[in-house]
Order: sequence, then structure tokens, then C-alpha cells
Amino acid sequence: MRQRSAALLVVPLLAVGCTSTPAADAPPTEPSVVTPTREPTGDPTDARVSLGDLERSGPPRLAYVRDLVLHGTDGRLLRIRLGLRGQWGVTSLVADGDGYIATDDRWFEGTIGMHRLDGEGQAVASWTSTGPALAGPRGAAAWVSLVAPESGESGPTLLHAGGREQDIGPLISPVLAAHDGRTLTFTALQDGGRSYVRRGFTTDLVDPPERVPVPSTRTYASDGEHWWELRRWRLVIGGPDGEVAIRSRPFVQALGRPAWEDDSHLLVTVTHRRRQAIGRIDLDGTLSLASDWSPFDNAGFAFVTDHFPQIVR
Repeated sequence: MRQRSAALLVVPLLAVGCTSTPAADAPPTEPSVVTPTREPTGDPTDARVSLGDLERSGPPRLAYVRDLVLHGTDGRLLRIRLGLRGQWGVTSLVADGDGYIATDDRWFEGTIGMHRLDGEGQAVASWTSTGPALAGPRGAAAWVSLVAPESGESGPTLLHAGGREQDIGPLISPVLAAHDGRTLTFTALQDGGRSYVRRGFTTDLVDPPERVPVPSTRTYASDGEHWWELRRWRLVIGGPDGEVAIRSRPFVQALGRPAWEDDSHLLVTVTHRRRQAIGRIDLDGTLSLASDWSPFDNAGFAFVTDHFPQIVR
């Protein structure tokens, strides 16, 4: 794999419950991902590309949300109405039944705002979560709901998928990693005696969660071979032919996460001089533009995919 790269905005999974805006140096947390194949043999080589002179490579082949409007690949538009006061945006959107599960860009100490939208884009329920929902088979998403600690109230922490839910009891701050329609894999903080430790678990939402190895932070394409992850302030794309690293600092500003457009292209929110655009990255690290530049927005672009993360053995 050739070693090329670009500076771009890559987004971690951040979270909410209050009315905060992201800081440019906010640390990345665990993406919705999948498991280890092999450990990297060494640091990938970085390369550079001028963001001010990127080529266009055609429109995105995924639907995406920008400025509370869902842009379909067929040109149709859907206005999203979250029912919030203020200029809040959508950071993720996942199909669930006849509607969607969305997150917004209010985040605070590991929690994030989440909404159920009907087919017309109207919010019909809202709650606090820990990150984006995961797409699932047959359009059945998985997500987390909880009561934000800073609210002064108490309530269960629940995992949801396919019309089922499970109270995970003493486990704290679960982050979903994979969803295959039968089981959910996630990490959560567990009392380790002297401190809480983040550990891996799996559950069928019927029996109690079971301990498993902590999932890696890789998000795989549907071919199960190519993946991306955030590593030391770089976006790393890897596969059977090796790895390429794209320097993200100081462009980690928006909250919309990268998404696999297909097995060989990754869509990202790329920022430059307080503007942003949809970027497309090839497996060799070549960065091109899939949209025009527009003013920077905290939410970035939320890409909509029906690919659901599964554990890759």
C-alpha cells in the first residue's frame, strides 16, 4: 500500500447531556467498531497533502445530514426537527424500523443527546446516551439509554436492540462495539476494587452480560479486511496490504464520524480555515473532495450507512 496522507478532520465519539460545544483538542474515545485481527507491526508512515488544492472525485454515495437536512443519494431532502432550543446539529443517524435513531452535538462527560425520529424526520422521543446507535440487520438498530448523572435523577442503564432491552445493572457508561442482530458487544466500566476498569462484554439481552476481550478500536468495512481507527491523533487505514496514517491534528473539530462508503473508500468531515467539506479517502491515503466547501459546523457531516459492525475473528 502506498504511503500517502492528508490533514483532515476526523471525529471521535463524543458525548452529551448538557449544552457544551466541542474543543479542538478533545481526546478521541472509543468508536463503534470491531475486533482485533492482528496488531500493527509498526507505526505507519505519514504523508502530506495540501488541503487548499484537493481534487473533486464525485458526490458521496452515502446519504448524509448537514444543517439538519438529510440528503439522500437520489437527491431527495428530509428536514430533521429535533425539538431543541438553539442551533444544535445531528452527529449520527441510523435507520431503525420506519424511522431513525439520531444523536446531536450536545455532549458532556461521556454522555450525548439521542432522539427517535419518525419517517418524516420529527423527534418523537429523546433521552441521554453514550454514543451513536449501531445499524443492525433488517433495519433494527442498537443503542444505549441512561439517566445523565448531572441531572440529579437516577434510573437504569439500558441496552436496546430489535425491540428488546436489558438493564445492565452495576455496569457503567456502556459503549457499543458490535451488533449482529442476536448479540451486542460493548465495553463498560466495572468495579475493579480500587477503581473502575473498562472491560469487554457481550449479551443477547436475555441472559446477563458475559465478559469477553475488550474489542479493538477498529471499524471494519463490509469486506471484513479493511479498517480505520484513530491512533495517536492520526487516522489510520489498514488492511492486508499494510497501513497508511493521515495526520488529523489540528483538524479534529467536528463530531460527525468517518464512514465506509464502500470497501475501498472512507468518507470523512474535512476542515480547513473554518470551512468544511466531505472528504473521500482511498485505501492508499489519497484524499479528495466529495462536496463543496461550506462554513464550519460543530456537528460536521453525519453519514448514513446500513453496514453494521460485526466482530471479525
